[in-house]
Amino acid sequence: MTTRALIALFILSAAPGATAQEWFTTADGVRLPTPAIGGLDCQTKRAVLDAIDASGYRAGAPIPRHAADEPLLDYEHQLSRAFYADCVRAATTAAGLENAFRGGYEGD
Repeated sequence: MTTRALIALFILSAAPGATAQEWFTTADGVRLPTPAIGGLDCQTKRAVLDAIDASGYRAGAPIPRHAADEPLLDYEHQLSRAFYADCVRAATTAAGLENAFRGGYEGD
């Protein structure tokens, strides 16, 4: 597991009030954090994605090796979409708009 993934596991396991619903155990026995996506900041989203990826539950394939891991795949997709929308696209869009209008009133 990567350092970032281990840090995510440590932070999330120490979180007060963590429930069994915030964890998923893969068919291979790897316990992973699956916190509610809405309350996560970009750093935590990335760390949880790293932890899921480091588990190897899909072994690089587009689908999990075990059907029992399908709920984790669904969670991973939702988290990936949220990470992209909130942390990648939002940052890129803001920078792009700023550059698009730079000098716009100066006759450029």
